[in-house]
Amino acid sequence: MALLVCKESFTRWRNGIPSSVAAGEVIDDKDWRIKGKSRDGTPLAELWCEPAESTVERQRVEQATSAPGEKRAAVKPKAAAKAED
Repeated sequence: MALLVCKESFTRWRNGIPSSVAAGEVIDDKDWRIKGKSRDGTPLAELWCEPAESTVERQRVEQATSAPGEKRAAVKPKAAAKAED
């Protein structure tokens, strides 16, 4: 599974129902909205998206709760460096 970032907003229709993707939204490369090719044969994923690895960095988000028996990792934020006067 590769993640892609959409370069521009677009809407695709499926069974009469529109589904929109906003510019900057991160989607999976298997998403039905970017499957297919344009009239000139270019894959839609290449037209509308770019790889997410250089554009989006996943942020660590701490879960609010843990599953029964699960131990959460306690990640302490790094202390801000003090400015020297």
